[in-house]
Amino acid sequence: MGLIETIENFKMSKKFKYIFFGMLCVLFPLVITIYGIVYFGGLWDPLGKLKNLKVTIVNKDVGCPPDTNLLCLILSSQLPPTMPIQAIKIGDTIVESIKQNDQAKDIFNWQFEDLTYEQSKQTVEDYDRWGVIYIPEDFTQNILSQIDKSGMSNVTAIITPILQATGMTQVDLIKKYGPNALASLAESTQASIDYIYDTARSYTSVTFVTTVFETIDKTLKKGVSLNLYQKVVATGLAKFNNKFYLNAYDSNYVDIHPLNNFGQNFASFMLFLIIYISAIATNLVYRKYRPFNNYIQTKKTNGSIITSAFAKIGINMIYMLVVCAFMMLVMFMFGKAQHEKNTFCIYLIFVLWAFISLTFCHIISNLLPLLPFLGICVIFLVVQLATCGGIIANQLQPGFWNVGKAFPMYYATAEMKYLLFGTGGRFNGRNILALLLWAVGLAVVDLLTCIFQLRNIRKAAPSETTDLEKQNTIETQQQNARVTQQDIEDNENDITNMK
Repeated sequence: MGLIETIENFKMSKKFKYIFFGMLCVLFPLVITIYGIVYFGGLWDPLGKLKNLKVTIVNKDVGCPPDTNLLCLILSSQLPPTMPIQAIKIGDTIVESIKQNDQAKDIFNWQFEDLTYEQSKQTVEDYDRWGVIYIPEDFTQNILSQIDKSGMSNVTAIITPILQATGMTQVDLIKKYGPNALASLAESTQASIDYIYDTARSYTSVTFVTTVFETIDKTLKKGVSLNLYQKVVATGLAKFNNKFYLNAYDSNYVDIHPLNNFGQNFASFMLFLIIYISAIATNLVYRKYRPFNNYIQTKKTNGSIITSAFAKIGINMIYMLVVCAFMMLVMFMFGKAQHEKNTFCIYLIFVLWAFISLTFCHIISNLLPLLPFLGICVIFLVVQLATCGGIIANQLQPGFWNVGKAFPMYYATAEMKYLLFGTGGRFNGRNILALLLWAVGLAVVDLLTCIFQLRNIRKAAPSETTDLEKQNTIETQQQNARVTQQDIEDNENDITNMK
């Protein structure tokens, strides 16, 4: 009780006013500086850190095998011995060009793997890779099908030398290569390469990846055209049709989880920011009015303190439930919003985040004065905002910013992306568990600090009552003293009159 009186007396002194003003002069610039360092530091030069992203190249190209492709058999008979058809594997050429290019070889953390198409998509789905460049098995065969076939109108004249050299009949040829083998010689199939990625994982970061994909793709197309021109066309062996030189192959950009609404990407984490600010505002209102102070001073039991602690959290949480409802309206008020899961699940994540925000702010409010409370709450918010993976992926940030996984906003953002866009389903259970652990831990600490704060308020109450009683006692004594003196004077007057 003596400590509390000392603190209250210090608050009333002029010295405290000067200290308070000094704290304002130091705290506000400090918070703003920390805000700038944490926020902008996390966004500094992400392109220079693309090397941290794992991107896979899957080369399934088998070349142009004469044993299974009739066109390859015909070309093998026309090419010189120094250029066997089996040596033409354009997929290998593409991979080597990426490995040897000074800019391309170090742009990503390249992984060269032998995966099926479905496995390639799954590695992106599971967040094991940020993207996959997939070259299919028939890539070279389809490229070579773009050769000008104007000289192949007489199929019989073309295959007769081949039949003589191999000892096969035309019937044997059809059995081996299929009934449509001869007719397909006149057809051209456009080759393609698939670029697989997941925009919903991190819109900004994946945009960097796809931009690099597009740049690499343009370079590869030019390289393929030039390479084949030098090997085949320039030697007079054959020529390609004009379409090939305009577009050597098709580029298929496969987005596993696309974003239908650009702004909704920011809703996946910015709405948590608004809810957190609402939690700070709720604590400020409570600090102003403190509705349970009179109750615990009147009821001198431990039960009243515990009841007040639960009531404080409960009443503030009711307000936060309304805030969460408004956040749902914000998300869906601009038209049809994208959501892969039930909207009620989205609301529950908002509520869980609101509870975490509210209890954290309660704890700081229970332990610290107003200015330190605001400073710590704002800094905690900025750190979470910069490291939650909403603005940019942690892999593209400096080392400090990888601490985001220690904070609840990281898991709330990841879970919201899963509910809205279906991405990151592999980590759904982890996200929920992390948020629940934060909620339970903060709730326990919040109750303890509430009880501590309310007990201190009760301890201060008797001191104030005693001082008031002392003041009333002194006034009563003074009144009694004045009455006694008056009585003496009246008695003296009575005695004089009697004389």
